[in-house]
Parts: sequence; C-alpha cells; structure tokens
Amino acid sequence: MSYGERLKQIRERCERTTRSPWTFRLMQSGTVHVQMFDPEMFCHIYGGERPPGVSEKDYQAQRLNNGHFVAHARDDVPWLLEYIDELLDRQDALMERREKT
Repeated sequence: MSYGERLKQIRERCERTTRSPWTFRLMQSGTVHVQMFDPEMFCHIYGGERPPGVSEKDYQAQRLNNGHFVAHARDDVPWLLEYIDELLDRQDALMERREKT
C-alpha cells in the first residue's frame, strides 16, 4: 500500500468519527470512559488484567495515558494530516523549482 493510499484511509476513518471534543475519565471498574461531543455517544475501553510485574500505580497511569491518547486522537489526527499535506505541498513546490533550474 502506498503512503498516499494509507493517508487516504486514515483521513476517511477520521472523517467518519463523531466530531470533537472528546473527553475521558477512568472508571472505578478500570475501564476508560470516552465521551464524544454528543452526550449520547460514548464508548468504554477495557484495559484488561494488569500484566504480571506491573505495579497497580503504573497500571493506573497506563490506563490514564491510554485515555488521554484516545480522547485527543480526534483532534490530533486531523492536525497531523493537515501538516502532512502542508509538507507534501512544500515538497512539490521545491521539486517544481528544481525542475525549472
């Protein structure tokens, strides 16, 4: 799969999601509750069992980090896609200038 095809797939998946902002909170059950813009839209992400050798404190921090990542992805991914487009446009402009010289 080419980079262009992969970026197109990522962009399409992103456009099909609920608009931002997304927020999250860690539930006592250990799941991460992600709330989308619409109060009726939410999902729970279950963290699974704590892996052997991982302290409860570290496991809690990992689940919080996962919640931050998921909740911010709705804004971060479009920003990254725009930045990639900008870089590709700059690259094209540089290539055009190079071809003219």
